[in-house]
Amino acid sequence: MEATRSRKETVVILFFWLIFGGMVIMSMVNLALKSGESGQESAGPQQAMPLEERIREVKAFLEDNPDNPEALVALGDLYFESNQVYEGIEVFKRAEKLEPESVHIQNDLGILYQKTGKYELAIEKFRNALRLDPTHLNSLFHIGLIYRYNMGDNEKALEAFEELLAKNPEPRVAKMAAEEVERIKAEGGS
Repeated sequence: MEATRSRKETVVILFFWLIFGGMVIMSMVNLALKSGESGQESAGPQQAMPLEERIREVKAFLEDNPDNPEALVALGDLYFESNQVYEGIEVFKRAEKLEPESVHIQNDLGILYQKTGKYELAIEKFRNALRLDPTHLNSLFHIGLIYRYNMGDNEKALEAFEELLAKNPEPRVAKMAAEEVERIKAEGGS
């Protein structure tokens, strides 16, 4: 795949993101207005409608541009957000073929595979994300969680959490990893 884009492709991509961004902003404004009118938070079907509309819009764009990686990632993110796990996996797999070096794609595939119980595949995707970006420590945290809670391997979980802590993650992630290390050790882990 060529590294450069033609002017026409760039304009089409820019147009897509402008439309998509405008839809997101309008949806947020609309939800805020509805919330203000009713005096309560918007919930239930009102929240799902804009998301489904955005999914339809991106799918329509992909009908004419089936190999547009940005649109595939956008659709995958929308499926992810709406908890349509299997649809998200399929779309992210298509995007991965076009952009195998995307940390975003690798990480989201890892989370979606984890949700479906495909733990080895999830770990593989998280390791890919770490290989591509060694500072993407959330992937390492997810690996530890999978080993601990999904695979019952406290030894490997402890290794992952300790490796994470050694890399000086952001404070919130460091706190959660340290708590996991404490729990494993309290249970008699290494």
